Amino acid sequence: MSQRRIPCGSGALIAAGLLALLLVLLLPRAALGSPGNEIVVVLDNSGSMAAPYHETPNKVLPASDPGRVAVLGALAMMGVSLGSTDRVTVISFADKSGEPPRVIDPTRLPQGMSAEDAIRATEYVNQTLFKKALEEARKILTGSDRDGKLLLLLTDGAPTDITDTSEAPKLLGLPDAPFGTLILGLFGSEDAKSHGVAFLRPLAKTPEDLVLLNGPAELISAFTGAYARVLGSKPLTGKLSVGGKVDFDVGKHVVEVLAITASSQPGPAFTASLTGPKGASPVLAQGHNGCKFKYSNAPGLCEDPRRHYQVFRQPNDPEKASRWTLSLPKAQGDVEYGVILRYDILATLAAGPVVKAGEAATIEARLLFRGNAFVDEAFFKADGFEAVATVQGEKIPLKHVGDGRFVGTWTPARGLSGTSVHVRATFRNTWLERSAERPVLVEGPKELVLRVAPDPIDLGAWKGGILPTRRCATIDLTGSTNADIVDVVCGPAREEQEMKLTCTPVAGSEAAAVGGAGKPMRWEVCATATRCCGDRSSTASAPSSQILLTGKDPRFGSSGKTVSVLYQVQATGFLPCWWPVLAALAALLVVIFVVVGIVRPHSFDPAAAIRVAGSEAGLRRTSGLILRELPGGVKGFYRNARIALNGTGDFVRKAKQAVFVIEADRAGTTVIRSGAGLERKVQRTGKWEPVAAEEMAQGFVPGLVYRVGNLYVKFE
Repeated sequence: MSQRRIPCGSGALIAAGLLALLLVLLLPRAALGSPGNEIVVVLDNSGSMAAPYHETPNKVLPASDPGRVAVLGALAMMGVSLGSTDRVTVISFADKSGEPPRVIDPTRLPQGMSAEDAIRATEYVNQTLFKKALEEARKILTGSDRDGKLLLLLTDGAPTDITDTSEAPKLLGLPDAPFGTLILGLFGSEDAKSHGVAFLRPLAKTPEDLVLLNGPAELISAFTGAYARVLGSKPLTGKLSVGGKVDFDVGKHVVEVLAITASSQPGPAFTASLTGPKGASPVLAQGHNGCKFKYSNAPGLCEDPRRHYQVFRQPNDPEKASRWTLSLPKAQGDVEYGVILRYDILATLAAGPVVKAGEAATIEARLLFRGNAFVDEAFFKADGFEAVATVQGEKIPLKHVGDGRFVGTWTPARGLSGTSVHVRATFRNTWLERSAERPVLVEGPKELVLRVAPDPIDLGAWKGGILPTRRCATIDLTGSTNADIVDVVCGPAREEQEMKLTCTPVAGSEAAAVGGAGKPMRWEVCATATRCCGDRSSTASAPSSQILLTGKDPRFGSSGKTVSVLYQVQATGFLPCWWPVLAALAALLVVIFVVVGIVRPHSFDPAAAIRVAGSEAGLRRTSGLILRELPGGVKGFYRNARIALNGTGDFVRKAKQAVFVIEADRAGTTVIRSGAGLERKVQRTGKWEPVAAEEMAQGFVPGLVYRVGNLYVKFE
């Protein structure tokens, strides 16, 4: 078995969401001839699920799901769907961008592999790649002809392949997609939560469809509390110890009883029992959440002991009330359970496709039992039954007006003008929670009249600079008609080369509106002249710059208002514009001059020496003097190293006082610059010969004796 390291990306799966999917299976199908339900689970399998990971270089967070509870929930959900007309597909992320996601469809698995084996074999990857997974989920859900359609996304972090929070909803076709969404987030820190929620919230069709958990311990409560309402039932949850049991009454209209049991801690398999009027129910599916791979940073991930599950599903007579028992005859630890009663009841909603902002609209909803109106008055008065509609977080009570009809009145806020909202009607009691929803367009006002103050906008006069210069002014729309409730866009009427106009709303200037803040009533208009601009002007008689305000909705295209922007900008001028460049160029030249003056001059060879005497014989008695240690023997600023001898044999600094001057040249060579009457002794003949100009240009020859006047010189 190879050993690897779990990649620690951001993303995790929560078993509660997977268990929550079980509730979707309870939607009525047989009585109405429904083809069942389509459920797609996007299973976040990033490495942070199973191993610790670095949130920052100095901060390590623990694994989100080291016990693989999410896998346990997926197994239970897949097991309870087997043999039914429902289809459950599990999608997990690919390891590399651009690769297709891993899709587990029980009807399309390789021969010899079960869906349970495929789920257990889901490995962890480096990234949280939403794009391909969401595209595949949308393809499956929109292409399905099943009655119920649900996408469940479970994650502990933000996507790594999406930076724009509006992109993921577009990939799913939200908000008008023909399927529901359930979004469950489990975050290891507040920073991760604040970042991740920004991406998850747009994926929830209503605020109630996004639930944030504080830890794996909340999985069962999330399953029962948050998602049971969306999926059509309200389960009973709790925890059983060995030998314990829970009795519960099942009323009329219940067609099926489901029970889901899962061990609270790793350990051996347990035995649960569901007993009804016809005796004990057979176990529908059971197993564990083990795996066969190993990671170096999570060595105990797949080792025993493991967590186990058992699920039950048993038909019930909807015409009779009954009593059931869930018990735990054999176990070595506590077992968590959820009991779900499936009602053959559907919710329907009647609301106009278009409503007008500020005007009352009627919402009507009802329940159907096996396709017919449900009018059981005793049912409506028992077990805490209530009916309510929800729009944008606002709750509208629905009153029973007879014949199974529940009616309420909703007045759309004017701030919702031009938007599409989801209206959801919900019926709930102790066990049931049925919902129906539909999109409704809130129609805004028919007229938009824009009045701007001041008009025109005078920004004054200024001089251009070496950097872009800007002047701003604020305009007011309070004199307009409906500008407080209609989205307005503002920008330059046309593009200009040397002048850029911007128009942005002023924060805090929103108008007061029923149901929330209205639209901005003040806008900041700015004109920015480019650097080193020429003369620019926009006058009342010849305005060259204008802004255009108009309604965002194309219906208000004819209501556009053009406002002139006046200004006088004086040209920057050549020197004010280019002096930084000229100064930089001059500084560069100075630097080059200094560097060349230091680097270019030549030095004598460190070992070069000279002997000076008044006779040839005296040269043998004198010591050699190192050239670099003599006056002028070290190079200076723009001066080669050189030595100069006067007529008395003294070394002087000024060449004008010397009868013999020798200077350092490149690569350790020398040049004799001055030496009138200079002679050299020919060793072969012992005679003295004058030194030609060509020889002087080649410098001294070590070992030769030179004579100039009464001085004898020898280099070595």
